[in-house]
Amino acid sequence: MSLLRDELAQVDADLESLSKKQGELSEQEYNLHVRRTEVIKTLLVEEKPFEGTEWELVLGHKNQVYLKYLDGNETLMKEVRDLCFRSWHDSFELQDGIELHFDDGQYSLHFNEPRQLSIFAQKQSFRIVATDIEDKVRKLSKELKTLQEICHQFNLKA
Repeated sequence: MSLLRDELAQVDADLESLSKKQGELSEQEYNLHVRRTEVIKTLLVEEKPFEGTEWELVLGHKNQVYLKYLDGNETLMKEVRDLCFRSWHDSFELQDGIELHFDDGQYSLHFNEPRQLSIFAQKQSFRIVATDIEDKVRKLSKELKTLQEICHQFNLKA
C-alpha cells in the first residue's frame, strides 16, 4: 500500500510541476501577444497602409456610426488582414478608441469619439465620403424634433 501512496505522491508532484510550467508558459505567451500587438500598431503608423484609401461614413444599426472600406491598395489591405486578423470575424485596436473590424471580407473602422477618427484619418491620409448624408441628417433632425416635442408635451427633461 505504501508503494501506491508513493506513486500517488510522485504523480501529484509531477502534476504540480507541469502546472507551474504551464502557468509560466501562459504568461510568456501573453507577453508575446502584447508585444506583437504593439509592434503591429507601430508598423501601421509608420507604413500608413490606409494612405489613399477611401472609406464611406455609415449610419448603421441603432445609430452606430462607422466607416466602411470602399477602395484602395488591395495588396496593402491584404497585408493588414494577415497582420491583424486571425479569422473572418475579428477586430484589432489600432489605437485607444479606434478599432479596425474585419467581417466576411469587409473592413470597417469603429470609433468612440468622432474627433479621434478625424485625427486618425488625417494622420493616415485616407479619404472619407458620405453618400446620402443630407438625407440622413434630415431624417435624424426630424426624429430629434419629434422626440423634443414629446418630451415637452409630457414635461420630461431631455
